[in-house]
Amino acid sequence: VTKFLPRAPKLTELQLDFQFFDPSAWELEALEALVNQVQAPPSKMQKLLLEWCRLGDAGVRCVCQALARHAQQHQGHGIVELSLAHCEVRNVKSVCEMLETP
Repeated sequence: VTKFLPRAPKLTELQLDFQFFDPSAWELEALEALVNQVQAPPSKMQKLLLEWCRLGDAGVRCVCQALARHAQQHQGHGIVELSLAHCEVRNVKSVCEMLETP
């Protein structure tokens, strides 16, 4: 996905569905790199849908922290709509912290 994104600079929405993916199999550094890339210029990405990705707590924390860091550094640009439906989250602390980011 990260290799494809530079070839689609006008893409504004990205949806990834991995219903049968195992939460422990996510490479968190690669996931963070993906989230950083969809927010970095010249990306026009506004909507990131990670439904059925089964990220688990660690994956959701990784995504939320990357989004929060970007929001603090680049106000007015980046993801404005996020879906983490069916990600097998038990601890929503990282989601709450992201939502509290100015």
